[in-house]
Amino acid sequence: MFSLRPGARHGLAWTALGLMLGLLASGCKRGMPVLVRVQGRMETRSGALKAPLVLVLHPSDPTCQGNMPSAIITGGSFDLQCLPGRYRATLSPLHQRSTGSGASEEGREARARGPRPAGFTIPPVYRQAESSPWEVTIPVEGTSDLVLQLR
Repeated sequence: MFSLRPGARHGLAWTALGLMLGLLASGCKRGMPVLVRVQGRMETRSGALKAPLVLVLHPSDPTCQGNMPSAIITGGSFDLQCLPGRYRATLSPLHQRSTGSGASEEGREARARGPRPAGFTIPPVYRQAESSPWEVTIPVEGTSDLVLQLR
């Protein structure tokens, strides 16, 4: 039979626990996905967009599945975090909800339609991942100069 002094048992238990936690932590670091920062701007032929819009990145890589980052584009700029990899970007209007119960019928209908900047409509091709021409690759260090042009 193996016998240890009472104080030695606690030291051995703490040592074993420390070793197990160290092994677990080192194994997890390799498998954990790391989010990177992506900053950029959206442009049209007439310059930067003024209306608030929603940009969504749809993963094309299997390593990015389950990660669908999005950002609200304000003043033509966006800032988000995502996993490095390949994505297809889509654009949609930002729908605002009414917060007051006394809103007029006309106001509710206008909000349901979403923002309508003068002379601007999102072409249908940019609304669906399957048809969007925007294929982006996010490097492991992220990017601060992604430019998406709306034609």
